[in-house]
Amino acid sequence: IVTLNSYLPICPKDTLIDHNGTNCDGPSPKKCASCVAKTSRPNNRLSQSVKELYYQFGRLGHVKSSIKSRNGIDMYHSLAPHIKTIYSNIGFNEKNIETIPHFYDKRFVSEGSTLDEELNLLYAGKLDKKKGVHDLAKGLVDLELEFKLHIVGDGPGRQSLANQFKQLNMSQQVIFHGRIPYEQMPKIY
Repeated sequence: IVTLNSYLPICPKDTLIDHNGTNCDGPSPKKCASCVAKTSRPNNRLSQSVKELYYQFGRLGHVKSSIKSRNGIDMYHSLAPHIKTIYSNIGFNEKNIETIPHFYDKRFVSEGSTLDEELNLLYAGKLDKKKGVHDLAKGLVDLELEFKLHIVGDGPGRQSLANQFKQLNMSQQVIFHGRIPYEQMPKIY
């Protein structure tokens, strides 16, 4: 079983965005090498740019290996439906991809388990339906514990997520922190 939690097996940049800024329709060694070369971004630290480019070119072999061996894998575990769709569209057998999101599921709580204090939950990432964060609200509705959900990040789905929590009468239990610099994240955890 292989977990599909990113685009790295099929994109050396891990973005699936081609050099024209559009969604990539699938990998090939020549296309990926051209894309990496055309989209490498110089920054203030030349050594960082060279290092990033080195790693991206180094991942070309990984992409080639993933494509070559895709039919030899018994089962894939996708963390989100859109990842299953993307991998299926480029030739991975859809029947061998099972989507199992990683969010709260009360089936995993053992009988009689208790927590004496309020539970603090954290979501850190882009606020986008593709990330499955909107499923989190639906899952938390059935949580029979006192909790606060801390949401760190921003994105196009922020307002609809806030509206969803409001409709579910959960606004008082959710704190939107917005984007937080990486250096400050340990305080949140």
